[in-house]
Amino acid sequence: MAKYHEIDWRIFLFIASLVLAGAILPIRSVSDSAYPWVGQIAAKSDGNLRILAFTDLHFGQIGRKIDEWTVRDMKKMNELHQPDLVIVTGDAWFENPKGKGIEFCRYFCKVMSDLGRPWAYVRGNHDKADDFAVCEELLASTPGSLYRGFKTNGNYRLKVTNGELTTWNLIFINDAAPKIGFGPSQIAWLKNETDRIRQESSVVPPSLLFCHVPILAYSQMVRNNMAMGIRHEGVNFGRCDPETMEAIVETGQIKGMFCGHDHLNDFEGDWLGVHFEYLRATGYAGYGESRLIKGGKVIDLCPDGTFTTKTVFANGQEWSPISSAK
Repeated sequence: MAKYHEIDWRIFLFIASLVLAGAILPIRSVSDSAYPWVGQIAAKSDGNLRILAFTDLHFGQIGRKIDEWTVRDMKKMNELHQPDLVIVTGDAWFENPKGKGIEFCRYFCKVMSDLGRPWAYVRGNHDKADDFAVCEELLASTPGSLYRGFKTNGNYRLKVTNGELTTWNLIFINDAAPKIGFGPSQIAWLKNETDRIRQESSVVPPSLLFCHVPILAYSQMVRNNMAMGIRHEGVNFGRCDPETMEAIVETGQIKGMFCGHDHLNDFEGDWLGVHFEYLRATGYAGYGESRLIKGGKVIDLCPDGTFTTKTVFANGQEWSPISSAK
């Protein structure tokens, strides 16, 4: 097992190489909060914020050539849509074959840094390494990273600010490792954090929740014919606690949830006043390419508490089952 001073030295060399290469990121007013798991990102001058979300990249699963196809598409979508923030909801790399998990993580971090945007990440069930603390340091220290989950088991929050005002909260919860599913520990963290949000302001801003694994509500939408979009496989929600949906609704803050995990689904719908949506699987190394074109998701946040979404592709095409503000 590598020692921490050796890890820090490799990270230093990695960051130094990016700086020498001119990797200067256009991050607007990103700063630490009084709480280490809370970060910030400033909205544009008009108060809007555009997110480009990817999921299930699966770097390292097949080979570098396939990974380059995924990176090519990510770069094209990044150039086409000019996001203010890029989010990856897990399975950034694939497992830890022959101890290569840290190497795969390092590759992922460089890909994200090369996009030249602020970026965030939530852990997937395939994101593994001999010592995940090494990955945590890479994820937190790579240029552009807003990852704040290194002391909270991958759970953290980003405030979207417009001047002194917080207009949105982006909540990231690890529901993929070490167990798959949204259980008691995730519910407890969500309740504590939304309570903290209520204490921060007399006017509570809306929140979006980002996880890797879907929750039972996705399946309930399908059973009740309330899901719109593409459904080519079942909802694999793992050990989802029945109290999860109740906890989300009771916050009164969460307007939408986004996940990955199931590569053949890209559907959305509202359930008990909350919008639930799959992200489009992005990585060519992951399964499903023959049945569902790989892509990404653009999420546009408005300062009035509304948001819109659309599935996007590297060739410039877009798709959405509904286009009105949520």
